[in-house]
Amino acid sequence: MDTGPDQRAIARELGISQSWVSLALRGSPRVPAATRERVLAAAARMGYRPDPLVAGLAQRRHRQHRVTPRLVWVGSADDPYLGDAQVRAAALGYDLELVPASGPDGLRAAQDGLAGRHVAGVVIGQAAPGDEQPTLLWHGIPAVQCGLYGRTAVQALVRPDLEAATRLCLEQVRAAGWARIICLQLHTPGTMSSQLVEDAALGQARRMGGIEVRSFAWSRREEAARWLIARKPEAVVGNTPAVLDDLRAVGGATAGALPFAAISGAGGRISGCDLRLAVCGSVAIDLLDGRIRRGERGLPETDMAVLIQPRWLRGSTLGVCQTGS
Repeated sequence: MDTGPDQRAIARELGISQSWVSLALRGSPRVPAATRERVLAAAARMGYRPDPLVAGLAQRRHRQHRVTPRLVWVGSADDPYLGDAQVRAAALGYDLELVPASGPDGLRAAQDGLAGRHVAGVVIGQAAPGDEQPTLLWHGIPAVQCGLYGRTAVQALVRPDLEAATRLCLEQVRAAGWARIICLQLHTPGTMSSQLVEDAALGQARRMGGIEVRSFAWSRREEAARWLIARKPEAVVGNTPAVLDDLRAVGGATAGALPFAAISGAGGRISGCDLRLAVCGSVAIDLLDGRIRRGERGLPETDMAVLIQPRWLRGSTLGVCQTGS
């Protein structure tokens, strides 16, 4: 019985290899779009029909040699959000591969490197401060973002809730009995994280009263410590434990003994918030898995953000006011 032209006939007609024809007919991303269209057009024109026996054998071979779907994490090996991401990916049946990206062109280079590769989904990890937002197409691969980015939150983003952490620190310091509080931030100007902390602190200052908010660039950290000591607060909330280190370095033991809480980086003897960065990475994998299962492609058209709530850690740096001030 005549079953029409086979893949070899299509290959001869187009002057390409049979394996290239086979990949194109299966929709492989390895085949350029223009070549795939030529193969499909030739197959339709020549009346090509897949041999059901061969197709059945191919499907059985695919089941026997099924490859674990691969996710890609674009970032650096020391990305704090990686944490539980690899464990969560494995639990959902994925391999998670790290693709390094750094510098202003790192995201674009990573995207170009993924072209034509069989990748189920992409997590865009923590960007360097000041980097432009990743707004690339990712070749139609489902993608989400994880971390605090340089400018604004866009598209599908999982990040720690810095606003909640800022409010929680100020509330806990006030609950310990301290009335005159300074919220001091050492930061890289213009970044998303610094703006979130400053906005939340100013809002809490308006609600609670008795709170002074000030931000200094990292290059002015000694100046910040001298300013803070001159203001003579009862307690200090810093965006990082480095604020306490600078107080000790500039003002000695007395300044270093001021009641203190950190918005991020708390733990051990440092009172403050745990931003649960590893949890952010795990949730990013869950969000990406949902997009893959729903058949969504690229970065989502509608912006969305998942905020991970902080956890309060009580250390020894925040004492309880004994004067009732």
